[in-house]
Amino acid sequence: MTKPIVPMQTADEKGEDIAQQLSEARHALAIQAEEIRKLRKINLALIERVEETGAGGSAPYAAFEHAAVLAEQVRERTAKLSHTSEALQRSNASLRRANQAASLAHRRLVDAIESISDAFVLFDASHKIRLFNHRFREYWHDLGLKVEVGMPRSRLQLQAQEYALVQQWAHDSETRSRVYQLTNGRWIQLSERLTGDGGRVLLYTDITALKRSEDKSRQRLQQAKQAAEQANLSKTKFLAAVSHDLVQPLNAARLFHAAMQDQEMPAKLAQLVDSAGRSLADVEHLLRTLIDISKLDAGALQVKKEVVFLPAFIANLDEQHQPLAQQKQREFRSHAQSLWVETDPALLSRLLRNLLSNAFRYTDVDGRVVLGCRRGTDSTGQGYVDVQVLDNGCGFNSDERTRIFNEFHRLPGAHRHSENGLGLGLAIVERLSHLLEHPLQVRSTPGRGSCFTVRLPLLEGAARELDGIATVTSDDPDRWLRTQSVSVADLAHSSASKAVAVIDNDPAVCRAMQSLLEGWGYVVVTFEEPPVAPAGFDLIILDYHLHEDEQGQVVTGLDVLNTWQSGGYSLPPTMMITANHSKSLAQVLQRRKIALLHKPVRPAKLRALLQHLLNNHKIND
Repeated sequence: MTKPIVPMQTADEKGEDIAQQLSEARHALAIQAEEIRKLRKINLALIERVEETGAGGSAPYAAFEHAAVLAEQVRERTAKLSHTSEALQRSNASLRRANQAASLAHRRLVDAIESISDAFVLFDASHKIRLFNHRFREYWHDLGLKVEVGMPRSRLQLQAQEYALVQQWAHDSETRSRVYQLTNGRWIQLSERLTGDGGRVLLYTDITALKRSEDKSRQRLQQAKQAAEQANLSKTKFLAAVSHDLVQPLNAARLFHAAMQDQEMPAKLAQLVDSAGRSLADVEHLLRTLIDISKLDAGALQVKKEVVFLPAFIANLDEQHQPLAQQKQREFRSHAQSLWVETDPALLSRLLRNLLSNAFRYTDVDGRVVLGCRRGTDSTGQGYVDVQVLDNGCGFNSDERTRIFNEFHRLPGAHRHSENGLGLGLAIVERLSHLLEHPLQVRSTPGRGSCFTVRLPLLEGAARELDGIATVTSDDPDRWLRTQSVSVADLAHSSASKAVAVIDNDPAVCRAMQSLLEGWGYVVVTFEEPPVAPAGFDLIILDYHLHEDEQGQVVTGLDVLNTWQSGGYSLPPTMMITANHSKSLAQVLQRRKIALLHKPVRPAKLRALLQHLLNNHKIND
């Protein structure tokens, strides 16, 4: 059988057991002493009776018989007295052992409290010192106060106040103790516990080293936090800066894919090519989203507000999203009042495109999406315009309202409504609204749809003052090309025998562009280094970011064009392709009548723009 585990007794428990044994021994001795007294009294009484009987002349036999009885009684009493004496001796021995054990326990207790590193003091129920160790005495040594048994606790507290021993103190919620900082700079933790007889045990622990370690850890944590923030900022800056290098291979892949689509192939292979195209489109969307959020986090986007005519702005968004609505089999309508607002049209357009994309994503087939605006006046009399995106999709509850703008957060059941995504669309919307200083509001009802509202400042008199002035209404800088007076028939002219120069320092992009354009009937010559002159080409397609020179300076497509023009060469129709979305570059190219496409290039847009440039140049000639 397994022996039962006997719990070890504490010093207090051993002391209580010894005291109990001493009390029992004293009680046994008292009983035995009383028995001895009684026996002695009986013996005296018997002796007196015998003497009295003999004196009265009783019969000898009766006297003898009576003496025998008395002798037997004396013998029994004597034996009982002997046993009592032995018991008394044993009790005395037990008492001596108990005293020795008590003395040993007390000595061990004193040794124990002297050996601990904390200052120890025991107060009785009347709050007077009963026991302490030398470390406790050392705390008061500098004050010139001699600690001794019997000293009241109130005196110690009074001394601490008079000498301003404590600099500050606070409660430690985790340990339920108090922490003191002394005037000498050391930190003390005071732990207090009640004893069974109403006294108190106090432990003073020196936690100076721990406090210093905590301070160092806190400093290291702060440094680590700053390093992490700096690393995150560096990451976002890096991602925003290398967007060109990230988009470049995707651009080549899209061009190769477009070239493959123009080839005759079996139906099964064509299905695979279409699947690859959809996957590339998903990658492009995700990459653009990551680049957008990184630019916002890095502070790389600058707000450049200007006066915008809302009907033209809304019409442009409508034009961009009607094909998407048809593809997704959703109804899309837009309307705008004849109002002027002040905003950054490029950033606002990006914000609303994310809201519209989100609305299409979470609206079922045959659902409805509306883009519109409402005019209003706030409490100060200032006019405003609320641009709203409404849908009758799945909606969401109030619990989700605080989380939908978190990064990588998607609504429950999003997989049923949406394509591949990162859950960053609304995070970008919120950042852009803060950047533009356009308040964002949202309301939604599960199963009935959502409404996102962006509030813009209204320009009351702008319609009369700016009548007839051209205004940029989107971040589509080559929109001017589509507004030129060129007939549809002109766009259908054949591209045969048209010579096109493609200038890009990425060999993969050159090969992909050559395959695609030759499939469309163009004669293509590719250059990884810019040619000396543009002569002999009907159209130039060049990358904006070409290479770095020997001094580490970036050579751009604009540098190449400037070199040709300074050499006296006339430029044929020119198209620049870039991952740079800066508005300043778009304005420079627009002034110089250079078409602009952003990477990754969409083949259909590239083809239409090529035909437009060549035919427009021919008409002008």
